[in-house]
Amino acid sequence: DASTADATASGTLDETLITVWGDRPRRFDVIQATNIVQGDRLERDLSVTLGETLERQVGVHNSGFGPGAGRPVIRGFDGNRIRVLQNGIGSLDASAASPDHNPAIEPLAAERIEVLRGAGTLRFGPSAIGGVVNVIDGRIPTAVPDDQFDLSLRSGYGSNNDDRFFSGATTMGWGPLAVYGQGFIRSTEELTINGLNVSSRRRDQLTAAGEEVEAFRHEVPGTDIDENRGGTAGISWIGSEGYAGFAFTRLRNNYGILEAFHEEDPGMGGMEEEEEGVRIDLEANRYDFAAEWNRDFWAFDQLSFRGAYSDYNHDELEGGEVGSTWERYAWEGRFEARQRPIAMASLGGNELQGLWGAQFEVGNFRALGDEAFLPRTDTLKTGLFSIQQVPVGPVDLEAGLRWDFTQHDLRGLTPELALLGVDTGDETFNTVSFSTGVSYSPMEGYLVGLSLSRTERAPSVEELYSGGPHLATGGFEIGDPDLDKEAGIGLEASVSRRLGRLTGSANLYYTTFDDYIFLNATGAEIDDLPVRQYEQEDAEIWGAEVELGLLAYERDDFRGLFDLGFDFVRGSLDDGGDLPRIAPWRVRIGTEAQSRYADLRLEVLYVGKQDDTADFELKTDDYAVFNASLAIRPLGDRYDLSLLLEGRNLTNSEARNHVSFLKDVLPLPGRDLRVSLRYAF
Repeated sequence: DASTADATASGTLDETLITVWGDRPRRFDVIQATNIVQGDRLERDLSVTLGETLERQVGVHNSGFGPGAGRPVIRGFDGNRIRVLQNGIGSLDASAASPDHNPAIEPLAAERIEVLRGAGTLRFGPSAIGGVVNVIDGRIPTAVPDDQFDLSLRSGYGSNNDDRFFSGATTMGWGPLAVYGQGFIRSTEELTINGLNVSSRRRDQLTAAGEEVEAFRHEVPGTDIDENRGGTAGISWIGSEGYAGFAFTRLRNNYGILEAFHEEDPGMGGMEEEEEGVRIDLEANRYDFAAEWNRDFWAFDQLSFRGAYSDYNHDELEGGEVGSTWERYAWEGRFEARQRPIAMASLGGNELQGLWGAQFEVGNFRALGDEAFLPRTDTLKTGLFSIQQVPVGPVDLEAGLRWDFTQHDLRGLTPELALLGVDTGDETFNTVSFSTGVSYSPMEGYLVGLSLSRTERAPSVEELYSGGPHLATGGFEIGDPDLDKEAGIGLEASVSRRLGRLTGSANLYYTTFDDYIFLNATGAEIDDLPVRQYEQEDAEIWGAEVELGLLAYERDDFRGLFDLGFDFVRGSLDDGGDLPRIAPWRVRIGTEAQSRYADLRLEVLYVGKQDDTADFELKTDDYAVFNASLAIRPLGDRYDLSLLLEGRNLTNSEARNHVSFLKDVLPLPGRDLRVSLRYAF
């Protein structure tokens, strides 16, 4: 039954995906692979950054640029191939431009996080080819609370880096009005690790080159979060046929970053112990708008609009002085019209369901200062799309089509771009993407799916116009204004079972690219920094994902569960080389005992070695991490009060994240004992 599915680790696959089809109920199936993180699962996985919060999901890794910056990496795709959304609209920050830039999204505010992987993500643009992460936080209420007042509080502590956090959110109702308020604060000290921060391979490399090796042990300077705080105020008018609302959010974040390379001492990660290192001081103001009208209008039964304006900037501080300032001012909006179901006589009267939409984004981006490597650029993006779905007996057919226009207007030059002879002006791209899929339900609770997609993506600003030293990632980055759009053809097969004691899913995917854009290490140096050049080459990315959940024992209010998650991804170039920073295979095995008053979970994560590396990229060893958690509900299910005791990396293993630019100068955190308390009513 459905409750059995919900009890397993993969039971969240049975949830309705608001991101895909609005609030219209569908069968449990969606062709693309999905994960939903909410409730107890979100409480257990909640971490400082969005990437770290989601890295336990199959197919998802953390870019991991230290404790203060982490963005999701999905199926080997990162940056501009992953669409990070807040309530369906982009994060409108600078996180896609560089891994040391943290998304302007606070996981503490999340009520629910949806992760979509595969072909069906084209609704959100060609930059979503790798996947979509949608953080839903309720900042614009869509309903008045039943008791006119909801409140949730969360507080906790982590021992590894003295992580201290508190958040609270409330929604109040007065007649047709609903008011939302939320706030949070977080700070940490420096990260604690097991052993030396510099990997043995990097130490051997430096020694062979005659370089002096200096490293930190136990605590790593420059990895603290000095100030991370923010808040949201929102209000909605809610009627019988829809709602309209507005919200304002302010975010401040000041965190240290460890440089991947430094011209004076590459072995140390870029700072003397007594010096103040590199920090990012981030400030973002965001204004959200949303409206929905549920009423028949021409051929549609729902019209909706979501939009946001963001005023984002951050200073990159070196020794307390501003080295560069990054600014982005951006609008994004999406209009959608959900068509009324159309009975198709040629298909036995089955109903065609569909969604039509238009999307726009207007932004101004610039980096200022002596160490700014990106010039001022104005960007305009517009898109039109439609997604259609019709059941034919036990088979569901789905298709989507999207057209996009992108214009980058280069308004200035860095000194390096000027030397390369780059001219100011605009670059325009027209892209067309489509996806089609079929899913078959041979019996109740089972689903087999197959999808095919072709996606075109325009180059991003940093891929076109980078030109200068990027000390945080340890390189001299050079863009290419002559880059063409990239095109990928993807095929994905999936099978899932949602009912019974054994539930789960498996996905196999393969994508071949024409003119794949990637940041390539050339082996050259400029000002003692290794040169990385954005280049294009045909490439292939393929992999597999498996999730299984077993309800092994059930009696009264006690359940015993086992779950397994496995993922694997490979990426190669047409010339036979490997793509950089591709994650190794990994498997997560967990067991859980659930009761009315407490849940005990034990899990082990094993990550394989990665020796399929790009040129000038060091290999990483395999490792195992053991985690445990105990969730206590002292009042049972009568009140939403829970105490979570958690141990992460209890064996204090040395582990290095191959996806991270910092893997050779910063391992993953050592042992971390955590406690958090949540209360809601």
